[in-house]
Amino acid sequence: MDDIILKRLARLESIKEIESLAFLYCRAMDEHGVAILRRIFAPEGCVTFANGQMPKSTGSGAGATDGVDGVVAMYKDFWTQLGPTYHWMHGHQIDFDAADENKATGLVTGHAETYRNGEVHITALRYNDRYRRHDGYWMFAERRISFLYFCKASEYGQILNRKNRVTVYGDERPADWPECYESWTNYLEKS
Repeated sequence: MDDIILKRLARLESIKEIESLAFLYCRAMDEHGVAILRRIFAPEGCVTFANGQMPKSTGSGAGATDGVDGVVAMYKDFWTQLGPTYHWMHGHQIDFDAADENKATGLVTGHAETYRNGEVHITALRYNDRYRRHDGYWMFAERRISFLYFCKASEYGQILNRKNRVTVYGDERPADWPECYESWTNYLEKS
């Protein structure tokens, strides 16, 4: 086979494997799947939050987990406060590192429904990901979570016109986007 065809085939296989990471992450969240987390996060993998804060349930203010064991510990702690959840992803953009075929970045958009503290919450979120191939498999090197909103379902009808759209943690926090995007602020300034 021609080298170009082999490279294109390898790229397509990598795309499918990376896309499956997002689905497996949803399964891990909804099934409390520790074994899945250990499969999809690289040994040094981490989860960070765009606002620099870990959820209050983790007891950490550092803004990042420490390796796959830290990822697992954070989610196990977080799950103790949750009932059933449903995570689903909508779109996935993947960009491969031109200098290293074992690295890529991505943006995944999604929604989730959660049950926490006796109430249903909903969220629109984005994951800015870094991927790396480890022992022949693509894994998360970093998953950075950001929110358009994360609120009680009963608040949803009034939440999008507010700056502080993250209310799930018992206080009001600013949303992570779209206000952070230059294109958003430029559009508003020109309107």
